[in-house]
Amino acid sequence: MSPSEVNELSVPTRNLHVRVRARQDTLHLGLHEQAFELSEVAGMIWRAMDGEADIRSVANRVAAEYEIPEDVALADVLEVVEGLLADSLITLDRPGASL
Repeated sequence: MSPSEVNELSVPTRNLHVRVRARQDTLHLGLHEQAFELSEVAGMIWRAMDGEADIRSVANRVAAEYEIPEDVALADVLEVVEGLLADSLITLDRPGASL
């Protein structure tokens, strides 16, 4: 699934080959020879991506945690998910999508 196909019903799953290290308010991810640093919010989004929660559910968690409107949280989550997907740090499934 490409970033252009991401929507609120997409279900993100972390790539099991990603190495994760927590340091203060950031997460550091490693995949192959690349390293990534996630902010506190992006780290929360990363942790919420369990392979079962859809993007809308993740956005609802962000909205509740940071007391922001759900539409703002959804836009933020979509942006983070698209970036993680582009870097092969996650995969996406869509409920009801044919195999």
